[in-house]
Amino acid sequence: MDETTQALQELVESSSEVFYRVSTEQGLMHGRVVFVSRRAETLTGYPCGEFATHPSLWASLIHPDDLSLVMATTMQMAESGQPVTREYRLKDRDGNFRWMEDRVTPDLD
Repeated sequence: MDETTQALQELVESSSEVFYRVSTEQGLMHGRVVFVSRRAETLTGYPCGEFATHPSLWASLIHPDDLSLVMATTMQMAESGQPVTREYRLKDRDGNFRWMEDRVTPDLD
């Protein structure tokens, strides 16, 4: 790993934010997690590897009352190709909900 890559990895892993990358070949809400930072485990209680092995895990943790808005905002991003901000409640492993805000930026091929 070169110095720049290592520095970026250290920055991501030390951040209080969750960084993630999803491949949407299987659809927007069922994307394959390519990368998720360790902060996701701190927030949810689920090991990072579970997000990769269970593609619908993140979506299944979204509060049912917020899911349709998250899906609509995600579709808006896909159609416009522009970043969006989503706010929703996410359930942790103990069953508690916390408010999340994420900024989703499409990486168009």
